[in-house]
Amino acid sequence: MTVGGGAAAVYDASFAATGAAPIDEPVLHVLSPPSLKSWFPWFADLKPGDRFIELDEGNADAAQRFLADSTTFWPAGTIVIYSGHQSLSRDERLAEALRGSRRGRVIHQSPRAIEAGIDKLLMKEVFATNDIPTEPWLLPGMVVPSDARYLIKARNGTQGEGVRFAIAGEMVPSEGYAERFVDGVEYSVVSYTIDGVTGTLPPVWKGAIRGDLQPPFRRLRTCPCPALPPRTDRIFRALARRLATLLDCEGFVELELVLKYDGSISVLEINPRVSGTMRLAAMACGVAIFTDRTRMTADLHANGVALEYPYSGPHFSRPDERIFATSRLTIAADRFDQIVDKLTAAPDLQGLTYLPAIVALADARGGIA
Repeated sequence: MTVGGGAAAVYDASFAATGAAPIDEPVLHVLSPPSLKSWFPWFADLKPGDRFIELDEGNADAAQRFLADSTTFWPAGTIVIYSGHQSLSRDERLAEALRGSRRGRVIHQSPRAIEAGIDKLLMKEVFATNDIPTEPWLLPGMVVPSDARYLIKARNGTQGEGVRFAIAGEMVPSEGYAERFVDGVEYSVVSYTIDGVTGTLPPVWKGAIRGDLQPPFRRLRTCPCPALPPRTDRIFRALARRLATLLDCEGFVELELVLKYDGSISVLEINPRVSGTMRLAAMACGVAIFTDRTRMTADLHANGVALEYPYSGPHFSRPDERIFATSRLTIAADRFDQIVDKLTAAPDLQGLTYLPAIVALADARGGIA
């Protein structure tokens, strides 16, 4: 079983039976989202002795086996757990159990942030009680009014699952809530917190909110944001840092928000886990987001351009070309014209459809270069 450098491995009992001496070295990175294993190595400057493994977020038994064997293969040293939406609760239990069974630090998202990330109604309460700008919402059992458009959302949903327009007069379902529809341009800001210090990556532009409710991960996204005023950039980052403090965050959090057409800001939600915009923003900055704590606890700015779009081909990583493909293809360069050249020369990257929009984004930034 391979552990470390080149490819992550699904944890199973064979990990503890490799015959290797017990590992007591710096950092073990535990990757729960399945897609993370293909690009993690290129965004982490691993030191000698560091390791990473995949802990399938869809497999509850894997976490129990990992816990049982961890005192043998990793009795001390740091463990960092990276969760997806589906594994937040499982990984929280795992982190707590590891803290009680071994020496060494365990880094995972805080219980308060996890609760807010899983329960959207609790999240809305956090926003409201701390004066975070957000749209009005309705609780289960309340009747949708006719004076504004509302969306029905799942209480524990993610990536736009089950979102639909509400019908005036209908009752909000017991497993969901209703939120007033907001029109504008959507953005994300990824923050990283360690030992109470929070840094931010540059905001990601995710395009205008669409009437067909197409979720952002199915749209063209870019970093840095086209024509985003510096003052708005600072406000976005300040909101991300404030929420990280309010929720006692540890690790990565994605803040999703809307810049409305009247210039006001509305916070949609927070995702206290691995998110797709992490890779996009990291490529725009050229930062090893999983290991460079010095840079990640500062407010980073893009030193190039990066964009991504939906992709249906085979997954691959081409770090020398600054291209990574999972369910989205992320591509970076020093300038937009270089991205246009890459996509034009390689139709298999499935980017030709997006070329007119990319040129328009470049023009919004003051030109293709």
